[in-house]
Amino acid sequence: MTADARDRATKGRSLLVLARDLVIVVVGVFLGLQAQEWNERVTDRENERAYLERLSADFQLLGQELKGCVDLHRKTVEAVRFVSNRIESNKLGDDEHERFKRALIGMTAGDVPPDRSTTFIEMLSNGDLGLVRSVELRDALVEYDQLAQTNREIWRLLRAEISAYLPTLYRHIEVDVDLANIDDTVQRITTVQNFDWDGIVSDPAFAAMLNVLAGTNGNFFEVCVFQQKDASDVIELLAR
Repeated sequence: MTADARDRATKGRSLLVLARDLVIVVVGVFLGLQAQEWNERVTDRENERAYLERLSADFQLLGQELKGCVDLHRKTVEAVRFVSNRIESNKLGDDEHERFKRALIGMTAGDVPPDRSTTFIEMLSNGDLGLVRSVELRDALVEYDQLAQTNREIWRLLRAEISAYLPTLYRHIEVDVDLANIDDTVQRITTVQNFDWDGIVSDPAFAAMLNVLAGTNGNFFEVCVFQQKDASDVIELLAR
């Protein structure tokens, strides 16, 4: 074999070795990227699963709170209706005095609509909402969160409107507050001890106050009902 032939053979072997090494490097990089992508997918699924479990716990609690909110404001609306009917008829039966007392204080009862999901807030803060693969669930979570924030603002506005009319009520009733210690906690129990029936019936401001209470408490009820529906939608999607 001539020197030129040997040189060409040597160069050929070098190129083959270089090509082989290049293939090994490329394949290694590809497999590394695939492994990294697989690990990221596994991590994403684990994080998604953890978030979904926490969201489920959040919304189970929110659902219970919203049921309480709906029930409370239903009773408040019923109390306003009872007081209004008795005043409109200008008649209060002997057996209705205690119920009238309870209704007078009951029609002022209210509860702040439940707040946002703390897990959802964390997901937004961390930029992790995209980990939830279900578009329908993501949309439902966003819709609930927006409504929860809006309802809080509505509640503040309506509560301020109610508060402006309450002096009219307190002019005609005698209130007692009983403080009782139970298991080292303090419960505030407010009751109506007495009321001025003639003053209530003849006071035009009282009738105006009842109109405001009827409207605002009706709005409170609707706020809780709509938010409860959105929470139920999220709970249903989480259960799938």
